[in-house]
Amino acid sequence: MSAKDPSKEITNYIKDLDEPARSICTKLRAIILKAVPDIKEDWKWGPNYNYNGMVCGVGRFQKTCSTAFLQRQRNERRPQALQLRDGK
Repeated sequence: MSAKDPSKEITNYIKDLDEPARSICTKLRAIILKAVPDIKEDWKWGPNYNYNGMVCGVGRFQKTCSTAFLQRQRNERRPQALQLRDGK
């Protein structure tokens, strides 16, 4: 992991956001962590989440934010991560 404490880094990043980006990123973080209990928070170009590789990243743009999911082959052994990406 690139940050010494990625979870703390992400908490500080979200705390410094303006609304409504702060609320959106807080909710996205909670959804991601609940959907895949073994997912790990990391900091690489900003907040991102890993489960046997990077699953998604979150970035802010002025007063909103976006989530980018990485495209993976379906035969990879990451069923929970794929479910999160596919919304199942």
